[in-house]
Amino acid sequence: MSKMLEGKVALVTGGSRGIGAAIARALAKDGADVAISYASAKDRADAVITELRIWACAPRPFRQTRP
Repeated sequence: MSKMLEGKVALVTGGSRGIGAAIARALAKDGADVAISYASAKDRADAVITELRIWACAPRPFRQTRP
């Protein structure tokens, strides 16, 4: 069965917790490859990435930096 977002890539800012993590999960369930950004909680980001792999997407975490 084809998923609605299969072949698409989504970037979710603040995806390591709360609403951002929930959005990342929903996008992954619909077939998107998801990248999430996080400010400081790498352990939380890694936990979300591990969870997203359940839906066979290609998740990636990116640390948010400030100039």
